[in-house]
Amino acid sequence: MIERERLVERVRELEPKLAETLRPLESHPAVADVRAGVGLLGAVELADPSKLIPVIDAARARGVLVRGIRGVALQISPPFVVSEQQLRTIADVIGESLAAA
Repeated sequence: MIERERLVERVRELEPKLAETLRPLESHPAVADVRAGVGLLGAVELADPSKLIPVIDAARARGVLVRGIRGVALQISPPFVVSEQQLRTIADVIGESLAAA
C-alpha cells in the first residue's frame, strides 16, 4: 500500500508544507519555538509549560489530535495521507487553541 499509494514520495512533498503552515505560530506570544522535523513530524514548544494540557485539550475539542512531548511542546504527526488543506487546519486549530488556553 505504501508503494502503491506513493506515500513516501507524498511525505517528501508535504514536508516543506508542514513547516510552512507551522511557521506563523512562531510569532504567537505563547510559543517559544516551532520545529518541523523530518517527514511529517513537527513540534510547537510553549513558553509556559503549564499551558500544555489546556492547549492539548482545546485542540482535541476542535478535532485535532496532538500530544505533549517533554512536558513543554505539542507534537504534530499527521498521517501520511493528510492533505495540504488539513495541514493548514491543524496549524489554524493550534493557533486557536493557544489563544483559548
